[in-house]
Amino acid sequence: MCGTRELDKKIQELINPEDSGKKEKGYGQVVYREGDSIMQMKNNYDIEWELAGDVGSGIFNGEMGKIEKISTISETVEISFDRENCRL
Repeated sequence: MCGTRELDKKIQELINPEDSGKKEKGYGQVVYREGDSIMQMKNNYDIEWELAGDVGSGIFNGEMGKIEKISTISETVEISFDRENCRL
């Protein structure tokens, strides 16, 4: 009950509570919700991003972002990262 997973759940309940207007996606024991803050935990050199018409690749460990949109149809998640407000 005092581990990081439970702490994360409690923080999510306070900062970004469940709402019928927000889509969610479960993965393992975690529920990700539109509006959640996230942190990239592993370098990914292959993922493509877009910023003001420019395209690049690479999202790196420690970068902070926000879940903007979850599509249950295409099984995708759109994330904006703080460093450049790029979208994946």
